[in-house]
Amino acid sequence: MQQSRPVDSAVTAVAGGVIVVAVGLYLVYVITGILHKTAGLSLVLAGTAVGGVVIIALGLLALRYPERHRLLGGGLIMLFGFLSWLGTSGGYIMGLVVSIIGGIMTVVWKPPAQAPPP
Repeated sequence: MQQSRPVDSAVTAVAGGVIVVAVGLYLVYVITGILHKTAGLSLVLAGTAVGGVVIIALGLLALRYPERHRLLGGGLIMLFGFLSWLGTSGGYIMGLVVSIIGGIMTVVWKPPAQAPPP
């Protein structure tokens, strides 16, 4: 049975975004705790964490407005998932993979066919 909303793809994208945010914030905490003068690196990692927040927001938008945000939202989820590789190694690769899977699932989701009126 086909769902009226892309729940599984949204949950997968949000999970990938959470992984990217968690790893990004953890690395900012560790690096600023160990090396006190690496503002440039911590800004890159914080930017990656913001990218994870964008992944979460796009996953929730795809869930709320599936017809509007299916193609563009899914494509942006995949793009930001791939860009997370630059800052946090894709959330230790796990966030990258989960985000890209969620983006692909969002793009290929189709609304259920309308039943013909009786």
